[in-house]
Amino acid sequence: MPEVFVSAVSSELRELRKLVAEEVEKLGYQPVFQDGFDTEQGDLHQVLRRKIDRCEGLIHLVGLAYGEEPTTPEPSTARLSYTQYEFQYASTSAHKKTWVIFVEQGCTRTPEKRLDKPPVGHPRPEEYQRERWQLQEAWRQRLRDGNHIWYTVSSDASLQVRIRDAHPELNVLARRRNHRRLAVWAVVGAAILAGIGVAAWSVRYFQAQ
Repeated sequence: MPEVFVSAVSSELRELRKLVAEEVEKLGYQPVFQDGFDTEQGDLHQVLRRKIDRCEGLIHLVGLAYGEEPTTPEPSTARLSYTQYEFQYASTSAHKKTWVIFVEQGCTRTPEKRLDKPPVGHPRPEEYQRERWQLQEAWRQRLRDGNHIWYTVSSDASLQVRIRDAHPELNVLARRRNHRRLAVWAVVGAAILAGIGVAAWSVRYFQAQ
């Protein structure tokens, strides 16, 4: 079953991501997202790259929360949360089809004041929270100003409709995936037949000696 990555900050949009995953499944695709990834297989960035590489595309739900970020950012990237990194990698390095969806008021989400909380005992909790909101707002503006097609939804129902509207594009991706697989199998089959032919010729040649 072809896979689609669903990217969202869990602390804010877990319920909406679940809704999107259900819609993706109804369309005949396997949703993939960060929760539950086994980081023992490697650094989380590496795990995310492997997962995204297998997917046909990525749906990026954009809310107000910045989300979790690595303790040590990757040298090749600016400061990004893991959720932001998912989109950055999919849209640039992996060249995947992406859907950017801004989730606005009216959708199921965690209230802003409960988002991006600092660790217990942090000396400046408000400053910590404010900095991450500013980073996320800069990300939202970057997406709007970039070359990405983006959508805005203001209810759970409108989000479901938006995912269903992506079905024709998903079908195109799935067909391309099947064509690539058929091409690979055609090459493999030709190589096997060629090998059989050479082996048969060798047998006849040595029998004739």
